[in-house]
Amino acid sequence: MAFRAVLILVAGALFLVDARSISRRNEDVTKLGGWRNIDKDSVPEDVVSHARDQMIETLTHDNAIRFVEITSAKSQNVAGKNYKLDLVFHDTECSSSASIDDVNDETVCPTTEFITCTVVVHKSYDDTLTLREMQCIR
Repeated sequence: MAFRAVLILVAGALFLVDARSISRRNEDVTKLGGWRNIDKDSVPEDVVSHARDQMIETLTHDNAIRFVEITSAKSQNVAGKNYKLDLVFHDTECSSSASIDDVNDETVCPTTEFITCTVVVHKSYDDTLTLREMQCIR
């Protein structure tokens, strides 16, 4: 009888240890694929260019849009890599047909409005870039 009680206690302890181990493994799995902050200067130039160009094309109507800066960046490992970027643009007084040099010159094309956008760009293993999400506030 005492042997049986000890065996039940040992089995219960092993079950508890295994359950805690499974719980820890599940916590680690939820961390995979999560967003992590990265230095904004470490975002690949092709990702920045793709995001900038897609957003300027989307935001430009009558007036030219000037890209200002990346304010924050995050990355996420998926099948490839996602980059979440917070971008700042200026809407300008210049027409959308103005030269890029004029648009980038604040004295020639004064800012009329600030636009902040959060975008997600996916970079696949074969370096294909896709704008997956965008949200802007004027």
